[in-house]
Amino acid sequence: LNEELTAALVEKLIDISAETSTDKAALMRQMAAFDLGMLKSDAATQRLEVLLYDSDAATRANAMIGLARQGNPQGYPVMVEILERAAQPAGDGDDAFERFAATRNAIAAVEPLLPVLTAEQREKLRGVLIEIAERNEEPRLRIDADKAADRLKEVAP
Repeated sequence: LNEELTAALVEKLIDISAETSTDKAALMRQMAAFDLGMLKSDAATQRLEVLLYDSDAATRANAMIGLARQGNPQGYPVMVEILERAAQPAGDGDDAFERFAATRNAIAAVEPLLPVLTAEQREKLRGVLIEIAERNEEPRLRIDADKAADRLKEVAP
């Protein structure tokens, strides 16, 4: 998209991501956060940073992933929240698909953030990823977490 179309799309997505009055509002915010994460724009980045504090967990996760794609570590607390939850046994009310998708995406978001994470942040993530690799019920997540933990170890402090 050219700059003009990107700006118009970002403006519309920001409007959609601010919607809270309908039954479908959370889903619309989730989708808007995902789309904003695909666009390179200061306005999109600023809105994603706001959406990190949304009441909906999937919206927060999509905002974190979008920022991570840009190499922006502002979503680090959301990433840790998702990964710490994945290191624990699933609860009765947990949606298995949402839990799996959020965890897999949070693990994938580690790689683009490697150059910008502090040594302390890398160590914290590495510890949580090792827990996931050892305890998570999903084999794919255990494998991905183990690889991500190894990548964090490879990064020079």
